[in-house]
Amino acid sequence: MKGTLLRKFRQAEKGMTESNAAFGRLDAKVSKDAANMWIAADRDAQSKRANDPSGMDIYEVRMDKGQSHRT
Repeated sequence: MKGTLLRKFRQAEKGMTESNAAFGRLDAKVSKDAANMWIAADRDAQSKRANDPSGMDIYEVRMDKGQSHRT
């Protein structure tokens, strides 16, 4: 049991290190203006979520459908 928990902890630790590195690479490519806008939108959504859950809609992924590549 103890070995299993330690193994899971080490896997989680490795995953966290990899995630932090990926976030750092992504964050370096975002302009300060865009980052500040996203932070403000996040704070707004978090402050309103108890009374208006629709404020959390900013976290929904919205993607336009891509063009079909038929040959």
